[in-house]
Amino acid sequence: MVEEQPIKRQSVWIWDEDYPYSLDTNELQNPIIALEDVFSNYSLVDCQYLLWEWKHCHYRPYLFSFGNGIHTLYHFMGKIQKLLNVGWLIDKEFGCAQLLVASDNLAFQEFKDNNYCSFFTESNNSLKSVITTTFDQEEGLQGFMNVLRHWWEMGVGWRHLDVGDRCNVGSEIPEFRRLTLMVEIMNFIYRSNGMKESQKMRESQNVYACSSYLSLEEGRQPVKTIMRIFNKWEYEDLKEFLRKLFYTMESHGGLEEGIMGDRGGIAHTFHKLIDLAHQLSLNNESFFGDVKHFIMHEVSEFENFWTDYDNPPFHHLPKMDLDYLVTKLKGIKYDLLHRNLHEFMLLLVGPEDEFTDNYTRVISLFQGLEELLEVLYLIMLSRVQTEW
Repeated sequence: MVEEQPIKRQSVWIWDEDYPYSLDTNELQNPIIALEDVFSNYSLVDCQYLLWEWKHCHYRPYLFSFGNGIHTLYHFMGKIQKLLNVGWLIDKEFGCAQLLVASDNLAFQEFKDNNYCSFFTESNNSLKSVITTTFDQEEGLQGFMNVLRHWWEMGVGWRHLDVGDRCNVGSEIPEFRRLTLMVEIMNFIYRSNGMKESQKMRESQNVYACSSYLSLEEGRQPVKTIMRIFNKWEYEDLKEFLRKLFYTMESHGGLEEGIMGDRGGIAHTFHKLIDLAHQLSLNNESFFGDVKHFIMHEVSEFENFWTDYDNPPFHHLPKMDLDYLVTKLKGIKYDLLHRNLHEFMLLLVGPEDEFTDNYTRVISLFQGLEELLEVLYLIMLSRVQTEW
C-alpha cells in the first residue's frame, strides 16, 4: 500500500503558487475521480480537436464558436485544468505512484494501436519523466494555468487577435504541443487504470455539444445544418475553397486575413461537414427513404440550391442512386479525415512537415474531402424538399 503524502504548500503569491486548486478534497485523495469526471464529458478526440480550435482563435478573426461557443469553452477549460492538476500530483508523487503501475509497454502499444495521438509517442523515458519534463518546460503547474488564462482571452475577445504585430505565426505551437501531450498522457493513465470500458460507454455523453464541431442542435438536425452550408456557399465555391487550401501547402501562405483567417475558416467548415456527415450516417436506411426527414419548413432560410446551369462535375462517384450514396456515406472513415485535415493545418502553421514522408496522404485527404462533399450534395439534392 502506498503511503499518502500531505500536499505541501508554499506561502507565496497566489499567482505563482503551484498547488492543485482545481481539485476538490475527494479528487485530491483519489485523482482517478478527476480523470473520470473529465473523460466522461469529453473523449480524447474531443479534447484534441477542441484544443486545436481553441489555439486557432489566435490566428483568425473569430471568437470560440464550437459546440455551444463560450459555454463549451468555459466548461472545457475547467476540465483541462483538472487534468493538469492530476498531472502535477503524479509529478510530485503525492500518493499517485499506483496510477503508473498499469501503464506498461503493452498497455501503451494497445493505446497507440486504438487511438490517434498527435504528440504522445513512444520513447525510452518513463511516463513519469515525460510528465516531469513537460512541467519543467512550461515552468510548473502555474505556467500551464497562465497559458490557459491567455488562451481564454484569445477565445472570448476579438481584441486579442494577432494581426502580425504581437507575435510570430506559430509561436504558440510549443504550448499547444505540451497541452495536447498532457491530455493524451492523462487519457492513457485513465484507460490503463481499468476505466476503458467505462469510457467507451460514457465518452459520448457531452452535455454541452454533440461533438467538438457541432452544437447539440446541429447534431440533432444534421440535414438542416448541411442545407445552411449549401445555401451560404455554392457547391462549386466549396470545392474551390478546397483547391485554394491545398495550394497554400507549397508557400505556407495565401488566403491570409488576420494571418490565418480564411484558411482557418475553410478548415473549420470542412471539419463541421465531416461531423455532420457522420451524424447523418448513423441513421438506418429507412431514415433516408422517409421524406419527412428532408422537408425544410423555413422558406425564408432555405431556397432552391440547384439551378439547371450549375451542372457541377462529380469526379469520385460512378453512381448517383440513393442506395449507393447512403452506402458511401456509411463507409467513409470520418476519424481519418479529421486527423489528416488536422495534421495538414499543423503543416501550414508549423516548421515541421507532417506529411514529408507520405505526400500522397495529402492528396488522399483532399480527394476524400471532395468525395464527401459530392455525397452530401447529391443526397441533399435527391432528398431535400423546400416548402415555397
